[in-house]
Amino acid sequence: MNSRSQDTIDQVVHRSVSGLFEAYGAPVAPTAAPQTTSADEECSEMAGVIGFCAEQLRGTVVVTTTEKVVLSTLPRGVSTPESSDWLGELSNQLLGRLKNQLGDFGIILQVSTPVVLLGPKLRVFGSSLDGVRVYKFQLAASASQPVTVMVELRAKDDLMLERVANQVANAVEGTELFF
Repeated sequence: MNSRSQDTIDQVVHRSVSGLFEAYGAPVAPTAAPQTTSADEECSEMAGVIGFCAEQLRGTVVVTTTEKVVLSTLPRGVSTPESSDWLGELSNQLLGRLKNQLGDFGIILQVSTPVVLLGPKLRVFGSSLDGVRVYKFQLAASASQPVTVMVELRAKDDLMLERVANQVANAVEGTELFF
């Protein structure tokens, strides 16, 4: 993947993370530029993991944070679910936002079911191969409440992200759909 496409992915991730947390009244701010490395120095209480694939790429999204951050995003009036269930849903919604935005480039993602890991000092490692980007945020209201998103992306060598004309409109992010 070329550097322009990587810049596009970085922008998509930042918009998706910011939009998701803003939608739940817990805005986040980036604390560092995206890094191409594993997140092995990070310790968290919780990690939501969800995979995806498409013809042009495949990968994993990992959201690590604390229970306090997860519970701060609960919608008003919602009874408190297990924080692990809600982190799984936040991971799912984050990947949904990424899927919507990548659709503008003709990429149709298929997503897996989220898995949540709990532990006193989780350390998440990316593959030693190229393609791991770490995005660090914190709740805007509290500098001591980190949110780290790791995107492990395996793209075809010739992948160049270019907007596709006449794309079918995606559902508006943040709306509820009932089936």
